[in-house]
Amino acid sequence: MVYRNHFGSEKTVRKVQWSTEVIFNVLEQHEPQHVLLREARRDALHTFLDGERAQAFLTDLRNQHRPIRLRDVPMVSPLAFGMYATKIREALMVKDPQETLERLYHHWWAKLEEAQSGS
Repeated sequence: MVYRNHFGSEKTVRKVQWSTEVIFNVLEQHEPQHVLLREARRDALHTFLDGERAQAFLTDLRNQHRPIRLRDVPMVSPLAFGMYATKIREALMVKDPQETLERLYHHWWAKLEEAQSGS
């Protein structure tokens, strides 16, 4: 619903995000069951989170009485980087989020190699 271009010039990421937040907040407050909000929730559950599989995993943990161990880690793990990048991409207020993510990835990878060679 938010135009990325305005009279031939591209809106900044900040302006697009602000417009999106305004629409979301108004709908959330006045029409919580609006079709756009329902679709956004469905999309988040099925596209980004795979809610059904997560629920099945948690049910299996409970039924099998398997312990859950939480660990503090010094950095994002290799398998979690994609999820981390997806989450922060929306929050990046830079001209080129893709370039920033690529720089962040290379920085992260160098730190990971540094940590592995130091141990």
